[in-house]
Amino acid sequence: MFPELEIAALVSTPEPEQAEAPLPIRVREKSEWDAGMVLEAWVKNTTGRKQPLSVRLSLASAIEEVWGGTYEVNGSDYIITSDKAIEPGEEWDPTIKISGSDHGYQFKGTNNGQGPAQKETEPLQTELLQSELAAEPAAAPASNPKAGDTPATLVYAPHLDPGKNTKRNILDNFGGVYDGGWGWENIEIVDGPGGPFLRTHMEKGAYVGEKDEMRGAGFDTRTLSATHAVLTYDLRFKPGFDPVKGGKLPGLMAGDSPSGHKKADNGITARMMWRRNSQGELYLYYPDMKKSHGDSIGRGNFHFDTSGEWHQIKQEVKLNHIGQNNGFIKVWYDGELVIEATDLRLRTKDSVLIEGVMHTIFFGGGNDSWAAARDEWVDTRNFRIVTP
Repeated sequence: MFPELEIAALVSTPEPEQAEAPLPIRVREKSEWDAGMVLEAWVKNTTGRKQPLSVRLSLASAIEEVWGGTYEVNGSDYIITSDKAIEPGEEWDPTIKISGSDHGYQFKGTNNGQGPAQKETEPLQTELLQSELAAEPAAAPASNPKAGDTPATLVYAPHLDPGKNTKRNILDNFGGVYDGGWGWENIEIVDGPGGPFLRTHMEKGAYVGEKDEMRGAGFDTRTLSATHAVLTYDLRFKPGFDPVKGGKLPGLMAGDSPSGHKKADNGITARMMWRRNSQGELYLYYPDMKKSHGDSIGRGNFHFDTSGEWHQIKQEVKLNHIGQNNGFIKVWYDGELVIEATDLRLRTKDSVLIEGVMHTIFFGGGNDSWAAARDEWVDTRNFRIVTP
């Protein structure tokens, strides 16, 4: 039913100074429902000795039961340990039942089971052995990586808290930056059947230039520093959404996240955009852009569905080496590659790095011909970033 994930996690040995090769872990979402899910995992003992094995699991919800092991709470994580010693070359296969409407999770590492688990303050490196992220349109509440050829590390998977207001969610849970953010009063935290999500409101007659209106919202997150990153998120338009002339959607950003006719000498923004008739495109600010307001790439290669169903956006950005035009950007819509831009010069300085998401949703456009024809909203959820 769900894609199987392959993960390699760092192992701790009885002597901390000794480093060992990562233990391979495979994960499968066996089933899920509004109030919970079941994960299956397979951890192979490649250490050459018989021993118990453990995994560290971070959850937005709570463990209800574990088959094939025991668990204990360690800070905000769970440490799950095999119920017996595992022979060299054999696999331990725990099944984990999770209770809660937020289906976000992250396997953060392993421990050999012979000593105490690492403390929460000691980070464990988790490498996801895939760059392809699951393209489960509409039905999948969680967007998680699936098997692929490129090693990648999950570095960003925020969880929204319906008990907090919008500002606290964006700043604390989402990694938002207050400076430069705007229109947060137009974002609502909605707790739906598949978990909480962001709903950005735009009222009739409003566009980005109407500063006193409910014109949408925008903010940056700055949660990583990378030259290569893959972003996925789920997107839903209000049923019957009228695109008018177009508007902006979230995408990866680097450096000073240029927009609004700003020169892109020290950064990029790779936002998505809807256009007339719901045409999709990549809307790119970068050093070699041909227009002062960003370049339109791949317009009409695909169309956004505006029937009110969830769909997945996946975007991969690789920055160029300085002095070379070898950067690229790829975009998938529900798992189908729809845009591929290659031979790009996305930066001129080593200091420009991918830092997070520019989350902007609004109609516009530089004048009221772009304004919303009626009250509209756009929903986003399940943001994930991996770094190959």
